Amino acid sequence: MNHNSRSQSTRSPVRWLFFDVGQTLLDETPAWIEQFGRLSTRLSELHRLVTTEQIRRYYMVCCAAFAPRQWLSIVQHFAPSADDVPHLLALGDSWRHDLEVPFPDAKPTLAELAKHYRLGIIANQSLGTRERMEKHGLLPYLSLVIGSAEAGVAKPDPRIFEEALHAAACKPGEAAMIGDRLDNDIRPANLLGMMTIHVRQGGSGAQRPRDASEIPTASVETLREVTPALIRSLS
Repeated sequence: MNHNSRSQSTRSPVRWLFFDVGQTLLDETPAWIEQFGRLSTRLSELHRLVTTEQIRRYYMVCCAAFAPRQWLSIVQHFAPSADDVPHLLALGDSWRHDLEVPFPDAKPTLAELAKHYRLGIIANQSLGTRERMEKHGLLPYLSLVIGSAEAGVAKPDPRIFEEALHAAACKPGEAAMIGDRLDNDIRPANLLGMMTIHVRQGGSGAQRPRDASEIPTASVETLREVTPALIRSLS
C-alpha cells in the first residue's frame, strides 16, 4: 500500500462541522465591556468603587479558571454583600446582543467550509440564535441551528450535542465541534467521539486542558486557521 492510499483509508469521514457562537463566530467583547460598565456604575452607587477595567481583568481570570457561570462569579466577587448579589446579577438580563459583531474571519471561513461540509450551530444562547445568525449574514452557510434556549438544555450537557447529531442524522465520528471553551465545547464533544477544534479567542481561549478529555484534536488562534487544521487532522 502506498502512502496516498493509506492516508485515504484512514481519513475520518467528517461530514458536519458544528460551531459555538459567542467568542467563536461572534465577538462578544463590546457587549461584555458595556455590561462591565453598568456593573461598575451600580457598584459605585453602593459605595464600592470598581473600574470597568478591574472587572474586565477579573472576567479574564474567571474564563481561564473555568468558572462555569462567569457573570455569577464576577458579581459574587465584587458585590459589597451577599444581599446585593441578586439585583447585581439581574444586570446580566439586559445583555446587548446588538453590540456583538462577527469576527472578521467568520463569514469567509463559513463560506469556504460550506463548500465541503454541512455546517451547524451548537451554542448556549438566549432566544433568537437563528435570527441573530441571519442578521449577521451567517445563516446562508448554516444547515442547522441549535441554541440552548430553544433546546431547553445547555452545554456541557451532552444532550444538546446529541440533539444536534440526531437532527443532522450524523454519527459523532462524522462530526467536529469548533468552539472557544474546553469545558463547554471540547470536553463533551470529545466524550461523544466527535473531532474537536479549540479556537483560542476571547477570555476562554486562555483555558488549558486539565485532563485528557479536554485535549482538542486541534488548537488554533483564529477562525482563519480552522480550514488548515481540518486538512491536517483529516489527512
